[in-house]
Amino acid sequence: MREPTILARVDRVAENPDLRFADEFGGFSGLEIDPASDMLVAITDRGFAARLAKAFPPRVLAIGRLGLRSPNPYYIDAEGLRAGPDGRWWIAFERFNRLEPHPPGWDGVLAMPLRRYSPPAIRNLPTNEGLESIAVLADGRLVVIAEQAEGAPMLLLDAEAQVLHRYVYESPRAPTDAAALKDGGLLVLTRSLLWPLPPFFSTVLEYVPPGWEELSSVKGRPILALSRELPAENYEGMAVEPSADSTLRIWLISDDNFLPIQRTLLLRLDVPLACLDASESCPVERR
Repeated sequence: MREPTILARVDRVAENPDLRFADEFGGFSGLEIDPASDMLVAITDRGFAARLAKAFPPRVLAIGRLGLRSPNPYYIDAEGLRAGPDGRWWIAFERFNRLEPHPPGWDGVLAMPLRRYSPPAIRNLPTNEGLESIAVLADGRLVVIAEQAEGAPMLLLDAEAQVLHRYVYESPRAPTDAAALKDGGLLVLTRSLLWPLPPFFSTVLEYVPPGWEELSSVKGRPILALSRELPAENYEGMAVEPSADSTLRIWLISDDNFLPIQRTLLLRLDVPLACLDASESCPVERR
């Protein structure tokens, strides 16, 4: 019997100069699957959103401005994107730390937010190591994690973004995205900068098993470290969907920081559920 193997495919996202806002391509920091269209939606730290088909070679099909306006570029630093069980989008913003729900669909993510939530536990997070990751549980509760290594503030919120419980997420790397799984566990994407120029990153995907809600300190188990076979770019966005044969399909997108020495990559991983509980990391086969 063949051991569980993670199947991977990665490619550079092609720019489309004919699109409106084509010059805003890049800087992708959050990723989710639109329940209304089954397409990927990515948000940027400049306050834009992009629509991509779940296909290779990856290509941006549309770019639009998020439904907010501000002369302050730090106010529109969107970092996390999730669709809730009711179809609404939740967008997490850093620097001016807050959460904003939006109506469903592509038009909804570009519409004005339905509300703005910034309770003190979120508002008082650091400016540049603030709100980064957001996951939505099956019952509509929210999990948010700050972008800090070695003990990141982590909050469990109700559907109105009020704090239910406080945690610390323990990882040697900073969380950049998170997603809730049907088993009650979490996937957390973590990253650290190993070398500043040219930038070189260590990216590790961690699994938090069910039962984390009863803890005060939450720690994930590494299930995949990106290697030379899977280029270790600055991955910040993650979307997760169940697939066939007891497999999770995980999509990652990288943030090129609008620098020519970095790339915008889309990575697709088919991860057998057995790899979540394996004592050792599963091998990776690149397709």
